[in-house]
Amino acid sequence: MTARQGCSNGSIGRAAKPDGSAGTKSTFGYWQIVVDNRSYFAHRLAWLYEYGQWPTMFLDHVDGNKVNNAISNLREVTHKENMSHYWGKHRFTHKSGINRVPHYHF
Repeated sequence: MTARQGCSNGSIGRAAKPDGSAGTKSTFGYWQIVVDNRSYFAHRLAWLYEYGQWPTMFLDHVDGNKVNNAISNLREVTHKENMSHYWGKHRFTHKSGINRVPHYHF
């Protein structure tokens, strides 16, 4: 992640790499950055940097790209809204026709 993608290297300090990037990808696909020995999701740090306070709700990546942490791509949503966006992007269709039921091939 670079400063253009929504997080200032100034807030990361010496953890930034020479190319201006910082952090690692989590197992969930989000950028994580360690600050003062504590791990944070980069999109939450970007929100804090831009607005001066932590988000009060869940943060949604508008375009669905978990590594696009541009502030214009982040919005606060309720848990219900966040989950509806998740299921909209990860819809399973079972052979019964019922959505959200994974279809396993044995």
